Amino acid sequence: MRRILRRLRAGAVLPLGAALAVVTAVPAEAQVRMTVPPQSQPIALQGATLHTVSGGVIENGTIVFENGVITAIGADIDVPAGAQIVDATGKHIYPGLVDAYSQVGISEIGAVGVSNDTNELGLFNPNIRAEVAVNGESRHIGTTRTAGVLVTLTTPGGGLISGLSSAMNMEGWTWEEMSLKGAAALNVNWPNPNPPRFRGFGGFPGFGNNGADRPSYEEQVQQIKGFFADARAYRGAVEAGERVRSDSRYEAMFPALDGDIPVVVAADGIAQINDAITWAEEEGVRLVIRGGRDAIHV
Repeated sequence: MRRILRRLRAGAVLPLGAALAVVTAVPAEAQVRMTVPPQSQPIALQGATLHTVSGGVIENGTIVFENGVITAIGADIDVPAGAQIVDATGKHIYPGLVDAYSQVGISEIGAVGVSNDTNELGLFNPNIRAEVAVNGESRHIGTTRTAGVLVTLTTPGGGLISGLSSAMNMEGWTWEEMSLKGAAALNVNWPNPNPPRFRGFGGFPGFGNNGADRPSYEEQVQQIKGFFADARAYRGAVEAGERVRSDSRYEAMFPALDGDIPVVVAADGIAQINDAITWAEEEGVRLVIRGGRDAIHV
């Protein structure tokens, strides 16, 4: 915290949404927390150079916060009565960054398995919500925030359908406080038509020696299609009032099937990307390609 305040006095760059946290922050703990209590009065940052998302650069600008929300921004705006005025002359303030693919909060030390909660067992886990696994005490949260990232789309991994990404605020004592949207995107790991060959003891994990028992590319794609078809059939039965055995996996698919949230497909190769696009068009889902190494060739 002392380092952050020194940077503020020295004219450091501040993320727009983090400005309130910096000027009213409580003393930090060992993990460099900046959690603040709810605002008791409006706060106005005056005199800074504001770099906005859509309004260009505003010289000698003012930002007003009320109840934790930016309510006014500009060069000539009225400051509410009773507001706390903070002189930010000489400072540059930027919008906070959003990390669209992150494992902050669910992965701590890569070499220590018990500190990682990214991958679940099984091929289909659409009902997994990353938010409930987020560790609010993670040291990565403070580091991420001070680097300008204020929101992460924390994402689970593993299997063909990994689960639901959660939009997480990088401020808060618990995952409940940090969560902005628990079900922000459904994640699909598109199979690789040319998987690497593994040599040595053990072969490909879960598929026998050297991956000999691994399902073919076509079989894995068909598994994804089949699971989506089953989820649609389940939803249809529920909507028709039929008696069905409750299945949280299928129910978690409804927002993606309805187009309320995107389906993020991890795909790098040309064949993967093309097949994922064709599949998404057939399914009528909102597709986002993650990775996209060879997307320039598609």
